[in-house]
Amino acid sequence: MLFLIQSDGSQLDLNCDNYSITHCYNGEEDKLSFTLKRGHALCAKLKEQARIRETTEERIFSLSSVSLGGGDTMSYSAELDLSGLQEKLLLSWASTASDMLGAIRQVLPSGWTAASEVPSTPVLQVEDFNGTPLEFIQKCVEVWDYPCQFAPGKVTIKNPAAAAKDVVPFSCELNLQEQPQYRGRADSIAGTYYTALRLVGDNCTTTATLTDYDSRLIWHYEEDKSISSQTALDQRAAALLKAAAFPVQSFSCKVIDLARLQPEKYAALSFALYDTVRSIDPDTGISSSVQIVQYVTYPYYPENNTVRLNSAPFTLKVKRSSSSGQIKE
Repeated sequence: MLFLIQSDGSQLDLNCDNYSITHCYNGEEDKLSFTLKRGHALCAKLKEQARIRETTEERIFSLSSVSLGGGDTMSYSAELDLSGLQEKLLLSWASTASDMLGAIRQVLPSGWTAASEVPSTPVLQVEDFNGTPLEFIQKCVEVWDYPCQFAPGKVTIKNPAAAAKDVVPFSCELNLQEQPQYRGRADSIAGTYYTALRLVGDNCTTTATLTDYDSRLIWHYEEDKSISSQTALDQRAAALLKAAAFPVQSFSCKVIDLARLQPEKYAALSFALYDTVRSIDPDTGISSSVQIVQYVTYPYYPENNTVRLNSAPFTLKVKRSSSSGQIKE
């Protein structure tokens, strides 16, 4: 259920169970969406930045948009409330930790904890950083290329490579309510598709190629003067190529979560964000391996759940900010 948190800490029940939670590859982008009838008793209180508590996951969201259309409903969208990580500024901050978990732990406010599902991360340091702890975490996600998920007072570094592999089939005969909607794109002229990269940092340069999908050398040049470590530059080039050297192929599909609806019968068919599943085309019978990169859940109406699947290697899209920072070994 949803509750409006008032300025004095008291909570008001919105009496709304028809809502969705979008779980994104990088958790800071998670969002809550719901609609209410015009004339709802709490409409006047539901203004931008109002805080909403969602009870099934016990997370807090902040209203980011309110849409009052011409019909009889009002639409609301809320982003994950991470204001606790935005209440101070780090100025000319230099991390003394050389791994992602240690770096994040150093900037967390009192009462926050961090954990990692990644066995180890490359030895790098972020120096001369200006911004909030949240922006520093964003910088760490960009540098080490691992996503984070957020719960109240906790940051968890996720390891998508360790997620379940090909354990659940997705097919219209089993759990898909309709044919997946396919979208594919590869724009070489726009600079988003390339197989060879020259990346220039601060006093360091690297050249890399990736021709697993396309044997042609399609070159791209890019600079990132925030990187002064050769190791970090090589890692960044590999991450950029991982995304650019393959077409952007994604599928959106409405999937019946059988494990949630009938856990005693279909427990083996459970799936989660980052899992790799088997998608079976009913026309050709071709089976392909695809990763769950977004999962939209309706806590009280799971039959409406949808997932977004990617067949190409997925690369993090980090929210850019005005924060700075040098990356060194």
